[in-house]
Amino acid sequence: MGTWGTGLYSGDLAMDLRSTIAAVARLPFEGDRLAEIVCATEPGVANNPDDEEHTVFWLVVADQFARRAIGCARVREKALAIIDDGADLAMHAKRGMSSADLRKRQKMLAEVRERVTAAVAGRVRYHPARSIAAQECFILSRLIDISQRIHRRKGAAFAPGSTAIAPVAGLRPT
Repeated sequence: MGTWGTGLYSGDLAMDLRSTIAAVARLPFEGDRLAEIVCATEPGVANNPDDEEHTVFWLVVADQFARRAIGCARVREKALAIIDDGADLAMHAKRGMSSADLRKRQKMLAEVRERVTAAVAGRVRYHPARSIAAQECFILSRLIDISQRIHRRKGAAFAPGSTAIAPVAGLRPT
C-alpha cells in the first residue's frame, strides 16, 4: 500500500477502506456487527498491531463511524488508544516521515480525536436501515406504492388511504 501525505486519507488503504465503510454502513446492523464486517475485509491489518497499516485502519474506521454517527465502543476505544499512546506517529516515523510532516500528522490526529469523542457526546442520528423491521416496512410500503401506480396506469382506482392492491369499482384514477 502507498502513502502520499500526512492526511488520514493519504494512502491506498484509507481510500479503499472509506469506500468499503460507505457500503457496509448501509447494512441493517448495529455498530459492533458493522465493525466485525469491516474487520473481515482486512483481517491481516485489523488484527495485527505490528502491521504498518494497523493504526491507519482503526483511525479510518473510527473517523468514518463518527462521521456517519455509527456507535461502536470497540472502534472508538481502539482509535483513541492509538492516538493517545502515539502508535500512529511512531509507525509513520519508523517509515521515514519527516518531523515537519509528523507535526502535521499530529494536528490531524487531534482533529480525528475531536470528531470521535464528539460522536460520543450525544450526536445520534436515526438510521432507518439499522432495524430490519423498519427496512421491511419501508420495502412493503414501496411495493404497495408501486403496485398502486401500475394499476392507476391501467385505469384502476383505489379508495383513499387504502393499501389494497385490487381496484375499487366505480372510482376513477386521479
